[in-house]
Amino acid sequence: MGMFQLSGDAHTSDLMVNLYALAFMICGIALPLEQASEYLIMPDYVVYVRQHRGFAHFARYFAMITVYCLVFTGMQSLFALAVVPEVKVGSMLSTSACAGWTLLCLLLLVNLGYLLTNRAMGYVAAMASYALLLSIGPVARWFALGHVGMLPAWAPALLVSLLLITALNAMAFDRIQIL
Repeated sequence: MGMFQLSGDAHTSDLMVNLYALAFMICGIALPLEQASEYLIMPDYVVYVRQHRGFAHFARYFAMITVYCLVFTGMQSLFALAVVPEVKVGSMLSTSACAGWTLLCLLLLVNLGYLLTNRAMGYVAAMASYALLLSIGPVARWFALGHVGMLPAWAPALLVSLLLITALNAMAFDRIQIL
């Protein structure tokens, strides 16, 4: 699915083994075509004096991209379960959760670039961070195989990343509202 795998061969790059995971993330990021980002910063044309959009508007944006990530990942998971019947459902749910959560973080990075008026940098930051995660062997191993207590290592790492990127998005959104 969209969660990366580790290469069993020392001569094979983890990046080469994970072409499907890269394709999953690239399609997941490219499919919305920044429609959610445009919704976030679109002014309200109905009112004569433009009112500032508050936390509720940002929360609707966040809910919209979260639902998108759930649907995109869920469709891929259902397809994988239908095509590969011998796959373990528990393992598929775990990898699907990781893939969907990673996609949400990457979409927020893209949106951060959009909000800071540098779209290209948002896409570069999202793809570079994911490719970097796949390229550095010890980090990828810890992320895929490590555990923090009873949780897989990716769960707290993605939670902290999501909170940080969401806070940065909220600050950038607030800055745009002031301008």
